[in-house]
Amino acid sequence: MLGELIKIGILILYFIWSLVLSLQIFVWTSWRFHISENVLVETMVSVVQDLIWIPVGLSLPFYIWFLAKEVIRNRWLSIAAFVVSITIGFYGLFHLMTYFRYLFLLFILFFFFLLLDSLIRRHVRLDILIFTLSVLFVIFHYQTQLLPVTPFRKPYQHKLKIMSYNILVKQAPEKRKAIIELINKERPDIVFIQEINRYDREYFPRQLPDYPYQLWAGQYDDYNGGAILSRFPLSDKQNIHIRTDLMTSYTNLNYAAVKIENQRIHLYNFHFYPSGHPFIRFFTGRNSFATFFPSARRTYTRRQSEASQVLDIIAEKNGRVIVGGDFNDTPNSRLYYRFSKRFQNGFAQGGWGLGTTFGRSLLSTIFDPSSAFHFDFLRIDHVFCSENMAVLSAKVLDLDVSDHRAQVVVIGI
Repeated sequence: MLGELIKIGILILYFIWSLVLSLQIFVWTSWRFHISENVLVETMVSVVQDLIWIPVGLSLPFYIWFLAKEVIRNRWLSIAAFVVSITIGFYGLFHLMTYFRYLFLLFILFFFFLLLDSLIRRHVRLDILIFTLSVLFVIFHYQTQLLPVTPFRKPYQHKLKIMSYNILVKQAPEKRKAIIELINKERPDIVFIQEINRYDREYFPRQLPDYPYQLWAGQYDDYNGGAILSRFPLSDKQNIHIRTDLMTSYTNLNYAAVKIENQRIHLYNFHFYPSGHPFIRFFTGRNSFATFFPSARRTYTRRQSEASQVLDIIAEKNGRVIVGGDFNDTPNSRLYYRFSKRFQNGFAQGGWGLGTTFGRSLLSTIFDPSSAFHFDFLRIDHVFCSENMAVLSAKVLDLDVSDHRAQVVVIGI
């Protein structure tokens, strides 16, 4: 009887990891771009992008224990290893962002004991083999994001420190003060800001004398407006209006150029239209499918149209480019893919961890705000730069006065 239950359990695990692996392939590769584009699928993919690793990551300690117990062959050591596995698994469940950053240590242990176990057993169980493929897919997808940023990089004479921050259009004055303090503490060379309000145009210049060169969107551009703040003189400053058939007004694109040691760099700051919110409202039962589908299709189509116009505008300029802002789409989305074909992404190249910047406000509609499952799970704020520049480091800051977190990227020129 016990043997039959074990066989059933193994079969269930086989189907679970086969499903996870299939989902990884579908979401994390460009394979789906070759099939017909579907708005519902793309919206779902954008939301789950940085969640697929969770079942693999949380299962790692238990698979390590299972493989290690055959090597250890000592009852008490095996029990101790099991307790440690449970402790690590529960820690990971409630501290997912920190847990992800140290997955590389668990990967090393997993492959070490997998090798020893396979030498002893002379075979690998099928569910473990499929799980191993899922682990390899996590490693292949995140690559350098799994490892701490090392200082052993090529030295660059000139570096630009870029901050991009959606500061939330409606904020109490004390929260704006915290944002000013963050900028003064980090001392970036250039700041991209999204979701400004009419008071920011007066408040920020007064509070940031170290940033005398500024470009602000028009007086009536708030949620869709932004600003570029710089320590270096800005030239050719423009607020470019992006219009689509699905909007009654326009969205603002900030453009300016900066010269660093005779090298001209084009700066673009933008806030793309959001799309994840309709999915969450549908998932939590606040919207019916009849309401959700046209809303998702409209927001998705509008954002793709905005991206096309922005990419066309960028293509008009020759030279080095830095693009920052709230893209409202995650890695491996079609929008992100369009930018990543032409530019390198700051956090993907120089960050450690998931780099997620948004999501707590969405999860608060599902879980209690004090819940441990109230965390950012979407990386939708990005900084891209030209291939002829080098990303030296990237990080997401802890300040949570906005529904987004700020991202800082250091670029070598």
